Amino acid sequence: MNNKAILGKVLFYVYVVVLLLVFALSFIRIGIGKADKAKIGGFENDWGSEHGRTVSLGLLPFADVDEELILKKALPTHTDSDHVLNLVSHNIWFSVLFDDREVYSYYPGENLIGKGYGVDIHHISIPQGAKEVKLVCKSIYKGENSAYFKECAIADSADFEKMLLDKHMVAFLISMMIVLLGVVILIIHVCSFSISRTEYNMPALAILAILAGLWSMVSTEIPLILFHNLLMMRVIDYGALTLIGFPLVLFVNSVTYRKRAVFGYIQFAVCMGCELALVICRSVLGIDLHDVNYINLISTGVALCLVVIMIVEDIIVHMKHDTETINRALYLGAFAFVAGSVLDLFFYYSAGKSYSSRDYVFMEVGVFIFLILMYVQSQRRLLHEHRIVDQQKFVNGMLKHSFSGLSPEMTIDQMLKYLCDETGAGRAFVYEDRWSGVFERTHTWGGAKDAPELPTELPFEGVVSDAYDAFREKGTLTVSNQKTFAKEHPSLEPVFMVKGVETLVICPIERENGYIGLFGLENPPAGKIGWLASSARLIAFFIAVVLQTRDSQAELLRNSYVDHLTGVGNRRSLDEIHDKLSKGDVRYGMMMCDINGLKNVNDEHGHKAGDDMICDVASCLKDIFGDRRVFRMGGDEFLVVREGGNREQFENAVAEAWKKIESMGRSVSVGTAFSDEEADFEKMQRLADTRMYENKRVFYSRDGHDRRRGR
Repeated sequence: MNNKAILGKVLFYVYVVVLLLVFALSFIRIGIGKADKAKIGGFENDWGSEHGRTVSLGLLPFADVDEELILKKALPTHTDSDHVLNLVSHNIWFSVLFDDREVYSYYPGENLIGKGYGVDIHHISIPQGAKEVKLVCKSIYKGENSAYFKECAIADSADFEKMLLDKHMVAFLISMMIVLLGVVILIIHVCSFSISRTEYNMPALAILAILAGLWSMVSTEIPLILFHNLLMMRVIDYGALTLIGFPLVLFVNSVTYRKRAVFGYIQFAVCMGCELALVICRSVLGIDLHDVNYINLISTGVALCLVVIMIVEDIIVHMKHDTETINRALYLGAFAFVAGSVLDLFFYYSAGKSYSSRDYVFMEVGVFIFLILMYVQSQRRLLHEHRIVDQQKFVNGMLKHSFSGLSPEMTIDQMLKYLCDETGAGRAFVYEDRWSGVFERTHTWGGAKDAPELPTELPFEGVVSDAYDAFREKGTLTVSNQKTFAKEHPSLEPVFMVKGVETLVICPIERENGYIGLFGLENPPAGKIGWLASSARLIAFFIAVVLQTRDSQAELLRNSYVDHLTGVGNRRSLDEIHDKLSKGDVRYGMMMCDINGLKNVNDEHGHKAGDDMICDVASCLKDIFGDRRVFRMGGDEFLVVREGGNREQFENAVAEAWKKIESMGRSVSVGTAFSDEEADFEKMQRLADTRMYENKRVFYSRDGHDRRRGR
């Protein structure tokens, strides 16, 4: 699954949420209908106080009175018979009098939360012929600006509730979407039976969304209109805010780099402690929860501090290790939530702490964006973990194939086949540096029958050199757009982008001393190019290890057939020539060569001088006969075989070698034989050896050398 697939899933889930929301709103509209705003007249302004001031019900001057605030206002001269006085109160006790006769009183007793009931809706019948309405108000909480009327209108009660529904619909929609998003995430998680090691983050995100949505929904008054259960609204208002911190910390902890379980334990302890403190304050001490509202803020504040610590720590870790983070959605979501909260606080304080008309809509939008981005983040995290698992499986497969071949050549072929099978690539290839200015294609796997053949050799200058420059800049060459590739790398495009190739991945093969070749994959699926680009160096490493093994084996094999000092063949390599020539199909000549005076040089000048003498003779013989037909038989003895030609040609070559040796100031004794004289290889060797010793005897007797000292 790639990022496009994640986006598709998120859009689908948002679509499901919107669809559910549309159905829910349809039922609400059917039951309530739409308000006729022309029939609703605002009645909250221009109320007279007993001090002669004109006040608004939305901002009552309780600071100017000791206990009760008495307000009055003349009723309209004409009201329909079905019109009533509609009020939306907030933390206020009051009585309603028409022409000084009390018809309604709102002084509820204490409840599970305390004295405060928050927001409540009232529909008060207007007596026929009434001229004036009077409100006798008392603030539930003294010294605060929390007592006021959010709405006041003389209208039909049904029209008034429809008006409230319309007025707070945006905030309600957002809150409803947040709740439904949490429900959908939870259902999807339960149905998917996820077994990821971070599986708890999805239930945490779902519960976070549900709690946040319910808490923000309370302020819209629409649940009160629909369910008429004020106490339930108050419990949600106080309880959700305390509990919301725990799933928030759990989820953020699951998507950041360092998954510290202690953060979850701390927040769980804080949440439970705050809930227990609220219960004790209310049930044991009888304290109104409004007076200890800071306990809710403690839980939320600790959660936000832990989230900030986790995010900052995550950023520091990625900056320290210079790694790319996949938590950008988390950072953006947190920013959206903070920005929305700051905007709401700004409007709240700029409006004199009376912010009832907006219902914290900016914070709700921020929460909704945060939750959407967090779901995206969780999906990206799961995708990242799945990629790690897939990469581990891939690495294990590469390791298995790295040791499964009977030879290094077979191993590389199997690795290329595995690459094509696992990645879906059409063809895989390897080019190796032959240190002669060209790179040879040594391995190829796959390719359609009608696919053009890749070049057998690539020149270093103008082709491979350009590829190396690109490797140093980008690490790996990936091609998903042929036109762009042709524009950026004009020398490489005609070589690698042959007919039928649409996508391509090329990576260098390197050892400690630099690049030694390159490998490539033709037509891998476009969705896997990014994964291949990040895994290409690992693939190249495996190939380089096998190539190193092959070269090491070749070097060991060569050393087992080559004399270490002179670079000519040894007795083991002579066995192969022996088997070939013993068949008698080829005419050949044989020469035995023994260095004269080696012991004297060793005694007088040291073994280093003796080694130089041996190497000089071997070099002359290689120059004439080639290094594959010269063999060192012992300390100062060489055997030379020359295939083809006749005896005269062979003797001429021997004479040329002898002359070249003497020109370097060295002396040798030589004995030769030709296959015309003796067909058996061992007998020819004895014959040449006999003639060599005869030549050596003549050399020493002629020059008067002491054979024991001169040898």
